[in-house]
Amino acid sequence: MDNKLLKLLKDYNRYQKGELTEPCELIIKNRKIARFDFSKYDLGSTCFLSIEFYSCGFRDVYLDYSNFGGSIFNHCILENNSLIKAYWNNVKMVNTTIKSLNALKTEFMNIELNDSLIEDSSFQKCIFTNLEQSTIKNVTFINCTFNACTFANCIFRNVKFVKCAFCDTEIIFEKDEAQFMDCQALNS
Repeated sequence: MDNKLLKLLKDYNRYQKGELTEPCELIIKNRKIARFDFSKYDLGSTCFLSIEFYSCGFRDVYLDYSNFGGSIFNHCILENNSLIKAYWNNVKMVNTTIKSLNALKTEFMNIELNDSLIEDSSFQKCIFTNLEQSTIKNVTFINCTFNACTFANCIFRNVKFVKCAFCDTEIIFEKDEAQFMDCQALNS
């Protein structure tokens, strides 16, 4: 990662902590970022647009109100993250692990999830919708909760939901290759 980007991250975090009085925003576009640990950075209200992340770590990262539209996560780890009212449309995740994600009112429109694991996570009022192409392929969800979520016209290929709970969640399959193992359907 170049020094300019590192300075932007540090300055933005100083601003978020109240150490800088001058307004500061973080908008990064069309870059490749490899082998970087974002764990010590606050990424709330940031824009990472069309970024290719490779082998990056996002542990304990605040991601509320973020926009990662068009970004690719390849071999990344997201763990213990808050993702509230965020826009993660047209995001692609490949060989990525997500653990303990708390997502609320987040959009995942046209998302592509491939060869990934999502576990111990909560999705509330989230939208997984296929406007152009939303494909979830070779993905396992373990011990996840989906409350008032919408999966509209998603293409599921070899998707497993294991010990997951669904409450007032609508799932409309375009192609149904999903398995539900030891799951609960709850209604409010």
